[in-house]
Amino acid sequence: MYEANVTDIDVAGLHQGYLKGIRRRSGTIATGEAVFSLLHQKRVWEVKTKHQIYRAKTIVNAAGAWADEIGTLAGAQRIGLVPMRCTGIIIDAPGGLDLAASPAVDFATSGAYIKPDAGKLMASPGDATPTTPQDVRPEELDIAHLAHWIETETLIPVRRISHSWAGLRSFVADEAPVVGFDRHIPDFLWLAAQRGYGIMMAPALAKLAADLLLKRAIDQAGFDVDAISPARHGISKPL
Repeated sequence: MYEANVTDIDVAGLHQGYLKGIRRRSGTIATGEAVFSLLHQKRVWEVKTKHQIYRAKTIVNAAGAWADEIGTLAGAQRIGLVPMRCTGIIIDAPGGLDLAASPAVDFATSGAYIKPDAGKLMASPGDATPTTPQDVRPEELDIAHLAHWIETETLIPVRRISHSWAGLRSFVADEAPVVGFDRHIPDFLWLAAQRGYGIMMAPALAKLAADLLLKRAIDQAGFDVDAISPARHGISKPL
C-alpha cells in the first residue's frame, strides 16, 4: 500500500523549538537533577534534588520511563509502566537511490521500518524488549539481527553501520497514554505512557495537559479524556 501524502517530523527541529519556547517564556531547564524526594504540604510541592530544592503548586509527571518512580516518590499508586527497549541504526543507502524521492517503508507483518535520514537510511526492527528505566544502550545482538534482517528481506547491502542507538518506549497494560490528575494525590498530573509515538502525540497531549492544568474547556472531539485518565480501570494490569 502506498500513501502519497504522508509527511515526517523533523524531530530535532521540533525539540529545539520546544526548548526555545521554554526559554522565551522565562522557563528554566535543569539537567542532571535526579529527584530524591517529593513532599506536598500546605498546598505546595517541594521537589528535592542533589543540588537544589524546587517548589511549585502543581507537579507534571512527564518523566518518561521513570514516571512510575516519580509517582511513587509522590505517594501515588503506580500505573504499571513498562519501559521497552527499541533499536535503531543508520546505514549507507545503495548507490543510485534518489533519497529525496524515496518513501519511508513500514513492514506490516513485523513493525520494522526503513526511511531516508539525512542522506542515509535509518532502520529499526520496531522491537519492544521489556527493561528497567535507564540510560539505555543498544545490544550488539539486536544490531546484528537487524542488519541480517535488512539483507534478508531487502536488496539493501549493509556494509557499514554509521550509528546505532536504543531508546525506551513506555507502555501501560492497555497501551493508551496516561494523561490527567491523580485520583488521590493533590495537584499531581500524569503525562506518561506514550509508547513509541511521543513526538507525534506531543503537541496534542501537551495542549490537553495545559487545558487540564489551567481548567480550560477541553476539546472533547479530540480526546476521550476518560479513556486516557489515570483513574481508568485496568491500567496497571501486567502486559
